[in-house]
Amino acid sequence: MLDYLRENLQSPHSVNELATRLAMSRSTFTRHFRKATGMSVAQWLIETRLQKGRDLLESSQLTIENIAEQIGFKSAVGFRQHFLKKHQISPKAWRKQFSIRSS
Repeated sequence: MLDYLRENLQSPHSVNELATRLAMSRSTFTRHFRKATGMSVAQWLIETRLQKGRDLLESSQLTIENIAEQIGFKSAVGFRQHFLKKHQISPKAWRKQFSIRSS
């Protein structure tokens, strides 16, 4: 399931849809997911999307808007807000500091 989610970050995912995909009840799925990852589905998706966003900021010239879309945030604003909350730096500043092109 984690591989599926990583490959489909741009898509919206609901706990019900994921549980159905694995033929589990919602509660069984969420219990197993939390045991395997240490976090809720929503938390895991945000963390994984931010990780992919960091990779794209460092290795591509895609716009912030394009990155947000590719990694599954509904808007660039949402991506920027989550990124800033997690890293205390904007995606633009992250790119400037860590881009492989700026080395």
